[in-house]
Amino acid sequence: MPTYLSPGVYIEEAEAGSRPIEGVGTAVAAFVGLAERGPLNEPTLVSNWGQFTANFGNGIEVSGTGSVNITATASTSPVNGNGTVILSGSTGTGNGTGDGIYIHQTPGGAGLTSTLNGVVAWNNNINGAVFAGGSKVTVRNSVFGLSNQDGVLIINNGAGSGLDISAIDLGSDAGTNAGHNWLQFPTTAGARNVSTGLCLNLGNANAGGSLLAAGNEFTTGAAGSPNSQTQVNCATTAATITKNNNTNCGAGVAYGKAANTKFTGTNGAIFTMCN
Repeated sequence: MPTYLSPGVYIEEAEAGSRPIEGVGTAVAAFVGLAERGPLNEPTLVSNWGQFTANFGNGIEVSGTGSVNITATASTSPVNGNGTVILSGSTGTGNGTGDGIYIHQTPGGAGLTSTLNGVVAWNNNINGAVFAGGSKVTVRNSVFGLSNQDGVLIINNGAGSGLDISAIDLGSDAGTNAGHNWLQFPTTAGARNVSTGLCLNLGNANAGGSLLAAGNEFTTGAAGSPNSQTQVNCATTAATITKNNNTNCGAGVAYGKAANTKFTGTNGAIFTMCN
């Protein structure tokens, strides 16, 4: 009860039940998730991308037994770097700082599968995404473009299960479980990844499992002739995608594999309608 210090008439409002929920502004978005660095459990106002990178670093990094799940919508008509979740402008020079997203879970660990659906990784200093062997990640309906190196790079994460790429799923079948990811572009699209659309580089090692990359958007045409290459949807069209005879990444090819990285047995790169 309030304390009154002088005579007079006072009106007190008695609580008569639950109070109505007051409206709040909707002009400011709030984001909760993983970042390279920054304040922990403390709301921080950022007004532009420069402030974000200064406070939280670049891109998203997932390690150990962590996982991330993103459901968004990417602009694909045309592909222009727009979408509801954009990982763009990472300017570092190492994995996790110059990449849009870097997932390197503990091989053979208890980490759950990360899912990326409708994500746009655009104009990053190194790669749009890096996935390390032994990680579990499913990618659908996403765009990886305008990277200074690779759209998506798959790397070695140590011997044994760190070479297992079977749980990195960019599309397992063009007809029934297509990826519908945009991984490489012709020069005319203005979104070309400089080195490679999809690069498998495990070093001097044998990959465990197959590379699941069926039903995605690549380029077709001769390597080294980017101006004559065209876009191909490998979920609907049979084509030979742009490659360097599977001997290396680079030169703007759609798919590349390091020469000393090998598949064993029946394992290989799965593109289904494309090859």
